[in-house]
Amino acid sequence: MAYPYRPPGSLPVRGRPVPAAPGLLDRSGRRPQGALPLTRRYEVAALDARGEATRFTRIGPSLPLFEEAFTAFARGSLVQTPDGLVAIDDLAPGTAVTTAQGAAEVLWIGSVLLAPLPDGSGTPDLFRIEADTFGLDRPGSDLLLGPAARLLRPVRSAPGGRALVPVTDLAGLDGVIRLRPATPVRLYHLALEVQAVIRVNGVEVESYHPGPLPALREAPEVLGHFLSLFPHVRDPSDFGRLAHPRLARGDHVPPQAA
Repeated sequence: MAYPYRPPGSLPVRGRPVPAAPGLLDRSGRRPQGALPLTRRYEVAALDARGEATRFTRIGPSLPLFEEAFTAFARGSLVQTPDGLVAIDDLAPGTAVTTAQGAAEVLWIGSVLLAPLPDGSGTPDLFRIEADTFGLDRPGSDLLLGPAARLLRPVRSAPGGRALVPVTDLAGLDGVIRLRPATPVRLYHLALEVQAVIRVNGVEVESYHPGPLPALREAPEVLGHFLSLFPHVRDPSDFGRLAHPRLARGDHVPPQAA
């Protein structure tokens, strides 16, 4: 759900205004100039630093940094675990999921409900990957992903020949269909102790990692507000290293779309 953001030009963090940081709070190109920024209701289920389960809801800015932590998988996406497939909305902190390196414990699950606004904004594009698009049972059934999802795909220029590619860059392929939802949709993401590749509907997709956050060092209150969404994290370095090279949006042109 989206809400008007008050007061303009600041972010509330425990009652204190946070000055807008260049580049981090810029919404140009996403909403008409002069429109009030929005907030989202972010929901978190996680294990804290002591390994205890916690759940909370927090209002935060509708900015790419925040939204990308919550908008990778649609409700019903099937995650591979040692005990079989489990819908992402049925996962709980402490559940083991299957990664390329073996079983790993889920430390954090974030979700957000996005609803269309009267002007048609408020929800991002979603991407439906039809069954067998990348080969037999890849995915095994149609997979609906949010704009923050990155898939492990062959990339000749990447070290090792594979990289994490934004799903937004795969929309030119047959079987990858861009959608604009007309009704509210709940999206999810999950984080492990270290970033890894998990299998969702048979497709290799990254677990959450924010990537480099050097710009936030100059906006410590924004950084603190963001990190407060992750009870197991004290510093950006706690997210660890990326599991594979990662491409930025627009860097990958699928062969069929070239």
